[in-house]
Amino acid sequence: MIKTRLLLAGVLIAVLVVAACPAPAPTPTPTATAKPAPAVDTYTDERTPITVNIGQQFAIALTSNPSTGFGWTAQFDAKVLSQVSKDFSSTAATPMPGSGGTDRFVFQGLSAGTVDLKFSYARSFDPPTTVPASTKVFKVTVK
Repeated sequence: MIKTRLLLAGVLIAVLVVAACPAPAPTPTPTATAKPAPAVDTYTDERTPITVNIGQQFAIALTSNPSTGFGWTAQFDAKVLSQVSKDFSSTAATPMPGSGGTDRFVFQGLSAGTVDLKFSYARSFDPPTTVPASTKVFKVTVK
């Protein structure tokens, strides 16, 4: 009887030891290597004319501080241009609430033409009749 209890206790201890051991790390599965996005020209000065080919992308970078409620919105002829993306990056070494940065818009030429790419810096919750704090207009030619 004592031998059976000792044997049972030994088995129980062995099971507990095995259960407490961490599972082996899973073998990582190979993933496809993403191709880097093609570099696009970035414009910051509205006095610089922009000329791109159909299918070519370009970017507009504008100083912004979304924590104030203000943000840039773009207006353009959707037959000539398409907005590919918009992102914000902080200019602070350690981004903190309230720190400013840069809004970066990426566009792509869709069809030949010349358009005014207009940006308005305003608060989304202001009435539509409110004059934007700032506007910028870039002249874009798609050929």
